[in-house]
Amino acid sequence: MFVDPVCGMKISNEEASDKLDYKGRTYYFCTTLCRITFENESERFIKDNEHDINPKTQNSYSEE
Repeated sequence: MFVDPVCGMKISNEEASDKLDYKGRTYYFCTTLCRITFENESERFIKDNEHDINPKTQNSYSEE
């Protein structure tokens, strides 16, 4: 399972509407709108989610 970094929805890569490779990571999104929002403000969403990532859940937001 992955978490859409924009809206926080939990999705599998099969359920993902869209995905984006950014700075060496693949991010999955529930809608194309979330992907577009991420593309326009990607650093904001990465910084917002950094505190949520720990070694056990690192891949919750993206797949390396």
